[in-house]
Amino acid sequence: MPRTKSPLSRREVLKFGAFTTVGGVLTPGISMAQAIVTDTKGISAPDITLTVKGTAIPGYEARPEAPGRYPIVVAISGFTGLTEQHKDVCRRFAHAGYYAVAPELFHREGGMAGKPQPELSRISASIGRAQYLGDIRAAADHAKGSRSRAPTGSASPASAAAARSRCTSPPRTRT
Repeated sequence: MPRTKSPLSRREVLKFGAFTTVGGVLTPGISMAQAIVTDTKGISAPDITLTVKGTAIPGYEARPEAPGRYPIVVAISGFTGLTEQHKDVCRRFAHAGYYAVAPELFHREGGMAGKPQPELSRISASIGRAQYLGDIRAAADHAKGSRSRAPTGSASPASAAAARSRCTSPPRTRT
């Protein structure tokens, strides 16, 4: 594919980008996005408590209200922990027919809300792999133990392999 030349120089891109950024800061009423909140009609979406090696940690689950066996999704939060935005992602999965469960991975460390970025990084790095995996397993076990749960191995081996390859392989290019 032939490269096209940009009509703007690098200097102009930076200049216009700075104006756009300053304009966005000076006009917060225009630039502030409204939070999207997915409703709970047709789904069950309660806060839950997960037990991990005798320690209670908060979590959140969302699943369709209709009885049945639904594929399980364990939703992992980023640095910010289990926020309303993250709960909304779980509700979206439930509306799509999944049983989504999310553990609060940073509960033992006092949560992450309101902490500056360097502290978030320090806290996240201080948690061992065993703790993360234990919390994730507890969330999956909670979902498996529910009446409206997915069958063991909720995704077929073929679809799981395809998902792994999409996540780990570089994109294929046509020649």
